[in-house]
Amino acid sequence: IFNGVLLDITGRKVAEEALRESEERLRAFIDSTLDSVVIIDPDGIVTEWNSSCARISGIAREDALGRHIWDIFANLVPPERRTPGYRSLLEQKIRTTLQTGTPATPHPVEAAIMRPDGTRAIIRQVTFPIKADKGFWFGLIAQDVTREKQAGDALRESEERFRTLVETSPDMLWEIDNRGTIQYISPRVRDILGYEPGDLAG
Repeated sequence: IFNGVLLDITGRKVAEEALRESEERLRAFIDSTLDSVVIIDPDGIVTEWNSSCARISGIAREDALGRHIWDIFANLVPPERRTPGYRSLLEQKIRTTLQTGTPATPHPVEAAIMRPDGTRAIIRQVTFPIKADKGFWFGLIAQDVTREKQAGDALRESEERFRTLVETSPDMLWEIDNRGTIQYISPRVRDILGYEPGDLAG
């Protein structure tokens, strides 16, 4: 005599397949995004370090996974900021963040880094908590904004040079809008017309 029990596990298999497909889609997204993606567990261990993070930081994925995030970050700051107590302070802040679930910087922040090859970059980073059964995981998303910052600095320098040129010119220079209203007039107006620039603008 043989006894047996048949179980319909269709639902479980469907759920497992859906979970696998969801994980594959998430992996494809993380691997293809241009943004740096880092995930750390409640102990501060790096569990995700995507290809864009490797490109931006100069640290390979295999060299980052399994390490404490504060050890990595402490080596990414420019040498002039690598003071003896910096790593300890960084670890303390991150551990507090992991315990409370509250980011030390809830808004996007910009920071200067120096890659292992000596090149420098400016990143814009946002940090967010991921609630777990025990404590918090944290995600970090960052972009390389070096060119954006350089372009902004170059534009400001150009504007400053132009402003200096205009304000020291022996000629009276002005700018009017399409309605004929004076938007700017150079200080030379004092000597030529006897007016203060502020009296004519607008």
